[in-house]
Amino acid sequence: MRFISLKQLTIFLSAIILNTFTSNAYSGEINLTKEQSKILKQYGLITIVEPDPKGAAGMVQAVIDIPVSPSILWETMLDCKGANRFIKGLKRCRILKEDPKGKWDVREHVVNWLALMPTTRSEFRSDYLKYRSIKFMRTGGDLKILEGEWKLKPVQRGTKTRLTYMARIDPGTILPSSMIRAVVETDLPKTLKALRKEAIRRDNQN
Repeated sequence: MRFISLKQLTIFLSAIILNTFTSNAYSGEINLTKEQSKILKQYGLITIVEPDPKGAAGMVQAVIDIPVSPSILWETMLDCKGANRFIKGLKRCRILKEDPKGKWDVREHVVNWLALMPTTRSEFRSDYLKYRSIKFMRTGGDLKILEGEWKLKPVQRGTKTRLTYMARIDPGTILPSSMIRAVVETDLPKTLKALRKEAIRRDNQN
């Protein structure tokens, strides 16, 4: 188990939130309350971070509306070469194994939190339902727990995508789970907004 500072943890978690684009961790949809739906309509983004009764540091749920088609968002999320545009600290993205039909792959991400600090390696399998969902699960690397699912839903006749994220996260540090959840709660919106910005940029280039 490694020790890292709060600042390093912030950078690290912002990367692992998106470094697996899992799993039997969740099934079904995120059911928002009326108040949460109002917030989503007003700001285009809502995040929920809670304790995990199964032992991970936190359970994470998020919903973000992105004004591009599911196909554009899909290509953005799966692009290894351009992933460093929205994944903070990403130094390498590499596909280790892949299904010839594109139904799944195993990827490696190497993240550098800060200069002169050790890099972190994560390895994960993603199962794809094209333009609809990505289920991911840790298969190796330095993280203790990372599993969940992305879902893409077309809205406004396919001109916008509602992206949902559900995951269990534990970086395997000695910091308290409450502190890890606080960092995720602060940094997750920034990470998702970076993804939205990159998807819009790509859409504008088409």
